[in-house]
Amino acid sequence: MAYKIGYVDPSFNTPEELMIAANLIPYRIFGDPTIDLMDADKFVPPNHCFWARNCLQRGLNGLDKDIKGIIITHACDCSNREYDIWFEHVSYDFYYFLNAPLKRDKISLKFFINDLKELKFRLEEHFGVEITDKKLYEAINLTNEIRKLLKKISEYRNKGFLL
Repeated sequence: MAYKIGYVDPSFNTPEELMIAANLIPYRIFGDPTIDLMDADKFVPPNHCFWARNCLQRGLNGLDKDIKGIIITHACDCSNREYDIWFEHVSYDFYYFLNAPLKRDKISLKFFINDLKELKFRLEEHFGVEITDKKLYEAINLTNEIRKLLKKISEYRNKGFLL
């Protein structure tokens, strides 16, 4: 049975390909505007990002039982603090804070590549898998195909074919 690994990322920096190559199912944690944020508000001031507080509340409420770990990707100071709160108050065996630099230069790219290598190592070590180049290549092809299909769906919606 493949396990899910949850991730919180307000951008698109979390590499689903690495999770898939590790035989994990990426599970993006979205907010739910219908839930009360009472528990999240105990940890994060209400003037902080609603989306981040909402994702935290979902974690505090409990996620799917087949989620075996959480990756939180850097986006802002609030997401940095959120990682600490998740780590202390939401029980999972695996946690990783992915440092996705906001700057786009050679030094930042090198930094991000090193952090991705560390994430790969930690996934392999924790879940007892080997992420080979072949598995990674297959996962990249799969996610690219999914993205193409999602783009087609979006184009059909824009043309009014799908409501």
